[in-house]
Amino acid sequence: MEKEDLSAWLLSVIPLLASLILHASLGNSPAVPVIVFGLNIFFVSYDYFKNRKTREYPLYIYISGLIFIPLYIYFRTIRDDHRYRFLTAWVVLYVADMALLQMSSF
Repeated sequence: MEKEDLSAWLLSVIPLLASLILHASLGNSPAVPVIVFGLNIFFVSYDYFKNRKTREYPLYIYISGLIFIPLYIYFRTIRDDHRYRFLTAWVVLYVADMALLQMSSF
């Protein structure tokens, strides 16, 4: 794994893993989205400002991440060799999180 990829992996995996764990333990608690939102903002900011120093990332990429995480991951992917593994990992974890959330509401 390249060093630049670590922050993208953290962004793609950690917030949704935290969401999965929190939904499994707390159910549909109102605290879960707040915690996951905070993690997403932290990891988008970390990834953007870390990689902005070594690559040309316009501000609109960062703003897109503050609005919609998969869009940020997509923009980052098309800038970095078109490898969709970060986006694929995010989608798989998101679907698993939604499935767990649906099962916990029954």
